[in-house]
Amino acid sequence: MPNLGHGHGNYPLRWRAVFGIVNLRQRTRSVKIKRIKRIIVNPKYSNLTMDNDITLLQLKSPVTYSDYIQPICLQHNFTDINLDKQCFVSGWGSRSHGGQESQILQEAQLKILPFTVCNKTGWYNGMLTSNMICAGYETGGIDTCQGDSGGPFSCFIRKQKKFYLMGITSFGFGCGHPRFPGIYLRAANYKDWIENILHGNDNNFKHITFYVHILTAVCWVVILEFLF
Repeated sequence: MPNLGHGHGNYPLRWRAVFGIVNLRQRTRSVKIKRIKRIIVNPKYSNLTMDNDITLLQLKSPVTYSDYIQPICLQHNFTDINLDKQCFVSGWGSRSHGGQESQILQEAQLKILPFTVCNKTGWYNGMLTSNMICAGYETGGIDTCQGDSGGPFSCFIRKQKKFYLMGITSFGFGCGHPRFPGIYLRAANYKDWIENILHGNDNNFKHITFYVHILTAVCWVVILEFLF
């Protein structure tokens, strides 16, 4: 299960993966809580530049899919050429900079912005890398905020008629500011790293490899949820 590199630490006993929840104050029958067995932070993660901001979480037991818990496909490649995708973010983060975090899951539609625009002077001024996606609006307004980090940035691909995980909410300057849209980890760049762990010689991950292949059949999937 992928998540952000920052903010976890290597203490799996302190974390839980919560699936199928919408309202944080209501634990319905659809909600499933799983313990974390292992945390693997990308070895190239930089706390200074926020590059390679991704972590894999191994659950202690498998997750059963339901009407409230579903996987999402991981895109094999990504290009900024096609910017007309319908893309969405979700999370329980603040609705404004410094505000209180939401108790009910929020969703917003964002526009993928050209990388060259986001990285130019007056915007992010060259600090973005090829492992990042820039999404939002030039005039600001709609954006992810504090507490949304680690959430999914998913896009609907018309040709395949399904949603794909394009990114993971990483960072930004404030929330909703003009010329400073949210920055998301480019998930497709880490497909090989994830698969190397799943298919490697690490005995701790052998049951995960089997689990992923049985449930996906056609497309490689990851489970989208948040840690609490």
